[in-house]
Amino acid sequence: MRKFTQILENLTDQLNVEEDLIELENELIQMIDDSINSEDTNLKTETMKSYTEDSSTTVIGLVNDSDVFDLYLKHKNQFDKLLLDLDHFSKSPESLGSVSSVYEYVIESTKIGVQEVFRKLLDENKNEFE
Repeated sequence: MRKFTQILENLTDQLNVEEDLIELENELIQMIDDSINSEDTNLKTETMKSYTEDSSTTVIGLVNDSDVFDLYLKHKNQFDKLLLDLDHFSKSPESLGSVSSVYEYVIESTKIGVQEVFRKLLDENKNEFE
């Protein structure tokens, strides 16, 4: 597991992950906009907060496992970096609950990554959302 973590760290050093993270953030914000169908900033904030607490919160594009998996594939470098920063890969898949396949592990891990993106967005824009 330690070797896998080192490989990921080396890969993320070679990639411009931070710049690409903006693309992921924008896509997730668009999903929130599509879900609530409103420009109300408070509603957007509440939806993000709700998802950070419970990933079963309905956000269009994050409901079906296949959509979550596609999101991971599209932004795998960004998700891997986020999860690496959270020390996610050093934890057992059992810690995610009822994960019985690699596919389910990727889905649950991606949801954790999405929650982290929402947390960062909320923290970065705390004054704007209040």
